[in-house]
Amino acid sequence: MTAPGVAISSSCDSAGTVVGPCPPGENTTASGTSMASPHVAGAAAVLRQARPSITPAQIRSALQVTATPVIGTFEEDGPARRLGFWQIGYGYVDLGAALRLVRSSTFTRDLAAKQVAADQRVRRSVGYDVPRSDLWTYDAPRVSVGGTDRRTYQVKVPSSVSHLKVTTAHPSLGNVGGNFMIYDVTVRDAKGRVVATSTEEAGVGTSTAFIDLKALRPAVGYGTFTFELAGTASISDPDTLDSDSVLGDTITFQVAQLTRQL
Repeated sequence: MTAPGVAISSSCDSAGTVVGPCPPGENTTASGTSMASPHVAGAAAVLRQARPSITPAQIRSALQVTATPVIGTFEEDGPARRLGFWQIGYGYVDLGAALRLVRSSTFTRDLAAKQVAADQRVRRSVGYDVPRSDLWTYDAPRVSVGGTDRRTYQVKVPSSVSHLKVTTAHPSLGNVGGNFMIYDVTVRDAKGRVVATSTEEAGVGTSTAFIDLKALRPAVGYGTFTFELAGTASISDPDTLDSDSVLGDTITFQVAQLTRQL
């Protein structure tokens, strides 16, 4: 979902490693997900106060189903249109609407029905269903060179799956305007054939691959796929000195199985 994240007033300190610096006792402004996330966390706290028995899953769902679709544009002079899931999620957080839903005497029943409708809406914007998604995460090694950090994962992929989205997040030098840290992923089908390798997204510590399985020739071998993750180059930043991990200190790997919506 989307929340306010541009030019948000925030406290800071004299060091200002993330926000600031500014003189003691004063505020500054900052932008980004670090500013938007606290808005969503605050909204979750308000919903918990309104209904103390609410679960984390119900909080997430309540915020999703009451979010307002966003009309916008990708380009300065482009036409305005409703933005899709990958741009704004379920929409812009509407805490008032979420509160009314949570306080309702028919909350549980209404939430389930609204979630179905909201899911259908966002799926139309994506064009794919995601029947399965697997996620792994582990502590990054201090240094990886030439594939010294190497992991292998396996996932069963049925013939009903049309696409795979493979994503790796790893330590990065993006904060200095460049990225000399690389993690590669090699994807093998059930026959052992290499069907894809990931592409490093420069500057952000992300390596991705989007694979159209139905378009591969010769035909892909469905069954147990193997994903080989290798750290070609990286330096992690274990959080031993302060609360700010500048380079990143974990490796996160995800394989999403997609089916195209007709």
